[in-house]
Amino acid sequence: MKLSYLGLMDTERSTIKATITTDHPASSYGMPVIVLEDGGALDYTSAILLDYLVEKINEAEMPLLKQWQHNMPPIDINPAATLGRKGGSVKSLAKSDAATARNAKRKAEGKPEGGRPKKVAE
Repeated sequence: MKLSYLGLMDTERSTIKATITTDHPASSYGMPVIVLEDGGALDYTSAILLDYLVEKINEAEMPLLKQWQHNMPPIDINPAATLGRKGGSVKSLAKSDAATARNAKRKAEGKPEGGRPKKVAE
């Protein structure tokens, strides 16, 4: 396999020979890894940041490359959103509406709003 990449400070693409295999220490549970000329595995972060492109590949390596690409994590999603932290309120709209209605009803009855009691400044 022949790859090309664009270094962080480069203006022209560089080429490098590589292989894709499941027989490497960085491979686990049969997941393929791209092994560069120096014997190190190409990680997904470097592949994205350095804009790696496959220039030439043989037919035997094609299924492994497809599997490698399939295993690649999505890059267009906010990492916090992936973990379920999208910012703002974690309540659904239905819960927020129900809480507002409940507080309005309590206020109309002359009762204090629900929730934790307010701290009184001394």
